[in-house]
Amino acid sequence: MVLPDTDTLITLPQAARRSRIIGRSVHLSTIHRWRLRGVRGVKLQTWLIGGRRFTSEEALREFIAATNEASDGRAVTECDVGINEDVK
Repeated sequence: MVLPDTDTLITLPQAARRSRIIGRSVHLSTIHRWRLRGVRGVKLQTWLIGGRRFTSEEALREFIAATNEASDGRAVTECDVGINEDVK
């Protein structure tokens, strides 16, 4: 897994505000659930940097696309979405 450019990193509260579903932001606990448990076998890719947890808008888009593919019955592999790993 490659760390994205620092310009694209966003904190998890920022991710909650930016991931609008049906015109509404999702709750921060939803972002944490996506990161820890995932949805349909897909986890949101995050990085731990300096004690703070980050994700990226690209990771959010990939997560949403992968969960949609999984709900359509298509197989999702680790190559399709990043594995949730910590960078120290």
